[in-house]
Amino acid sequence: MTHTFPEGFVWGTATAAYQVEGAWDADGKVPSVWDTAMHTWLKTPDGTSGDTAIDQYHRLDGDLDILQKLGAGAHRFSVSWPRIITDAKGTINQAGLDYYERMVDGLLARGIAPALNLYHWDTPQWLEDLGGMMERDFAEWLADLATVVGARLGDRVGRWFTMNEPSHPSLGGYVAGFLPPARKEGSAGLVTVHNLLLGHGRSIQALRAAGVKGEIGTILSQSGVAPATSHPDDVRAAERAEHFEGGLFLNPMLGRGHLPEMAATLGDLIRDGDEEIIAQPMDVLGLNWYSLYSAASVERAAAHLADLPPRGAMFAGLAPATAGLGFAVVPAPGLPWGGAHRQLTPGGLRHALDWVAQTYPDHPDIVITENGVGYPETADAAGFVQDDDRIRYLGWALEELSDAIADGARVRGYHVWTSFDNFQWMAGFAQRFGLVHVDPHTQARTPKASFGWLAEAVRTGTVPPVPVEGVAGDHADVEIPRGAKRAGSWRVAYRRRAHAQGRDGVPQREPAPARRRRSASVGCTRHHYSSRPSRRR
Repeated sequence: MTHTFPEGFVWGTATAAYQVEGAWDADGKVPSVWDTAMHTWLKTPDGTSGDTAIDQYHRLDGDLDILQKLGAGAHRFSVSWPRIITDAKGTINQAGLDYYERMVDGLLARGIAPALNLYHWDTPQWLEDLGGMMERDFAEWLADLATVVGARLGDRVGRWFTMNEPSHPSLGGYVAGFLPPARKEGSAGLVTVHNLLLGHGRSIQALRAAGVKGEIGTILSQSGVAPATSHPDDVRAAERAEHFEGGLFLNPMLGRGHLPEMAATLGDLIRDGDEEIIAQPMDVLGLNWYSLYSAASVERAAAHLADLPPRGAMFAGLAPATAGLGFAVVPAPGLPWGGAHRQLTPGGLRHALDWVAQTYPDHPDIVITENGVGYPETADAAGFVQDDDRIRYLGWALEELSDAIADGARVRGYHVWTSFDNFQWMAGFAQRFGLVHVDPHTQARTPKASFGWLAEAVRTGTVPPVPVEGVAGDHADVEIPRGAKRAGSWRVAYRRRAHAQGRDGVPQREPAPARRRRSASVGCTRHHYSSRPSRRR
């Protein structure tokens, strides 16, 4: 069965400033909290850092030429906040703005629509020294960044995002404290969720006041959560987990207010008018999806966390962090492991999209702003990687997305994570997500097999054939059986209340039902994103 995408569907790539730019102190840039961490307490497995990353700051034109060869119609990138605003006085670094202007103009010259994300975790160290995200003023500082960037690039950027996955810097950086700035504030750190939400709303207001001409939205992590087993306690735990993971930011952003648990915790920190600021109308909603999570009750979690493989170690740290919320995030029984501590969960992307549509039927149109898989890959002597595992992963994810769109999901585009191997935060270059192999020592770029595969998907508007040796190939602990020589010919049947189980709580595999396909041809939107009217309320 051919899986197609509708006319006007936008194919794209995605990067983040700290992960690719390098040049950590060049041309007036000042340190971020990630620079500070990497220069003090944070060490990566391979000894790399974001000081150089893939040196895109100095290699921009060549990298844009590679993106042009892929053929995708859009590229999502972030600006480095400390490259643009360098101190508490609001001093603007013109060299930083010049770089992003060169980025935008270079993309447009190559027929690629820029999608600009304002904040991707690189808080300036000077702002952290003032209290950082714990302070309500964080929202105003972020709005100032939006004003500066919007005034400079608002006439050329067709899509704007306020922030990427705000749950990570808030919960990881201030509540649990394992990400920079590594402040273990516990429940007191939940104020950062509110301050980020205010920053989101104030940034939208600032962008519109600056007269930007493009769509405006945000980017959230939307993994989805399924019960680890069919036990009623696990089913209830998964519902609580999905309620929290999906609604923590989206609920207030879409005008429904903070989740009750958050409202009770924040109390009078929520001021009159805050919810109206947060719920600014959005034109587009970016969702990042990699893998479906599983949840168990706190009492039943220990059995799921015993004898974890090395790639599952992070679950042992997550479970205590969520115990007070009435659930534990655990590995799914029987499913294989991909890279970057994630399991391979066919059916999970559809699950996440269905949950958003059912919970928030009035949501803005969606763009998948990140999707990909990382492995500790080894290139051959020529720098080439035959990354069949990545092709298989992308194959079944895109088939699920195609099916969801055919069934009515309002998804207008897809950005693969990522175009180039990059500095993958705490993993350094030990986990590689790129379509292009990058040697961090020589900075040589070599397209992988997946680059050509995705270029074919972009060119034809269909999901190309994939290698047939199982979804995860050599990197998997176990192989997922396949019912046909195409990715997505079956999927795990995740259901929120009636979770189909086999023996020992392993989800059952089912053939995906055949669907009548609408004919569609794909045209890559080049200099703009959509001529459709805004979905503003």
